[in-house]
Amino acid sequence: MSYRVEVRRNEVKTDEIGPIVLEHDDIWEGTITFTPVRASNNEKLEFFLYRNGGTEPYLEPLRLWVDVTE
Repeated sequence: MSYRVEVRRNEVKTDEIGPIVLEHDDIWEGTITFTPVRASNNEKLEFFLYRNGGTEPYLEPLRLWVDVTE
């Protein structure tokens, strides 16, 4: 299977990781970094997982709300 992770900040795509190719029972562990451009409260980060070149997310997105201070 081939996977792709899309990262969105406040509904705007900021990054994409992949393709990540995994065999049956394989596990991928990696670091996804986020660099804020300004201080703000309640920034919504979303991580969408896509499988085999699909255009619809494979699973519900992971959502994180973060506060960014200077």
